[in-house]
Amino acid sequence: MELKKKDLLKAATELNELLSLEPAIPVGSSAKVKDVKEGIMEAGRDCVAPSDELSDFTWKVLEELDALSDNPYFEEQVADEPDDADEPDDADEPTPKEKSKPKEKSGGVKTRSQCTGEALRIMLKDNSEVDIEEWAEKVDEVFGRTNPKESSQRVKYAVRFGIGLGILEKEGNIVRMVD
Repeated sequence: MELKKKDLLKAATELNELLSLEPAIPVGSSAKVKDVKEGIMEAGRDCVAPSDELSDFTWKVLEELDALSDNPYFEEQVADEPDDADEPDDADEPTPKEKSKPKEKSGGVKTRSQCTGEALRIMLKDNSEVDIEEWAEKVDEVFGRTNPKESSQRVKYAVRFGIGLGILEKEGNIVRMVD
């Protein structure tokens, strides 16, 4: 599939509408192809969940741009797929996808994705609801490094994912577990 500007704009418009992206991917007539591609790539990496009800067209655009390759929810699915019978069984050598899959590192150090869930668990232990900004700060604390933008994106993604699974509900900037 050769992607044209109109294809990118169509996918970006759908992503903006369904995911309520802030900032939105530029879709006006003056939008540059580079900016639209970067926006779609960022949304694919940080915001798209397997449960999102995107059109087949938008899924194809995300795949064509390889926009889901760094999305931890899609990496786990790729790693679980069975190997083809024609391929040699080299158990000692991990595939490129396995190399990039987020894992707990040796010495108990966790990835930022793992810390996002851990931070929520810690915060919900003492409270019935959690402020999204405080959750992002807790992720940095649990992770041991500060990157507010990435932590904020991870939390927003986790909130959308939790809502999609029916385990979280959001009201304004507050998140709580569904009873």
